[in-house]
Amino acid sequence: CTSEKCDLKTLKSSSIYLKGCGQTFKEIDNHETACNHHPGPAVFHDHLRGWKCCDIHVKEFDEFMTIPPCAKGWHNADASS
Repeated sequence: CTSEKCDLKTLKSSSIYLKGCGQTFKEIDNHETACNHHPGPAVFHDHLRGWKCCDIHVKEFDEFMTIPPCAKGWHNADASS
């Protein structure tokens, strides 16, 4: 990388704190649709599991883990957000 924008921060891999994404990323590869995630919280109620944001609920935990993310956005490595 020869651009002034390319520094060690943009080249190192970071972990993601958005639910349902589970990827690592390099800031240089980040863009507005790079991250598929769930913006809402997980819901566990009356033997059902799901995501509040996409209103999908299933009975089995394995099924819950395969519910596809319902939102796209920037990857986020900030644990406080």
